[in-house]
Amino acid sequence: MRLFVDYIRSRVKNLKWVSKAVGNAHNNLIEISGYLPMIEVINDLEEFDFLYPEIKFLKEITQMFDSKTSTVIIGRDTFNLCESHLKRVHLKCKAVIEAIDQVMPEQKMNSISVKLPQLRLEFDSKNAKPEAADFQYPQSKRDSGFLIS
Repeated sequence: MRLFVDYIRSRVKNLKWVSKAVGNAHNNLIEISGYLPMIEVINDLEEFDFLYPEIKFLKEITQMFDSKTSTVIIGRDTFNLCESHLKRVHLKCKAVIEAIDQVMPEQKMNSISVKLPQLRLEFDSKNAKPEAADFQYPQSKRDSGFLIS
């Protein structure tokens, strides 16, 4: 899982471009440059289902994905939609990274994290030793089983 988080983290930092208005104030055109690394990231992140709607939308903008130049000019409305979808991709990736960081302990090389089921041990106070039959397993499916990462 840590490799997944590191991969997402390394790719998300390249979800950016440089933009500026071109022409006069009436034509609403935006010039985008430096977006080729972003296109590469979008292609890399396409395999993750949780990003499907945003990636699908971004890939439908053929001006950007078919262009081999480092600069493309698109309309302001298209630019705003692209920027909105890029922000959603960034937020979803950030949420996944934070969720995994919260539930997964820090791992070291050559280690495995194992979550054991919760056990409750009861003593026979007269004999002062635990009996095998005294182990009680939790009733919840969530608390039973192992988590191996």
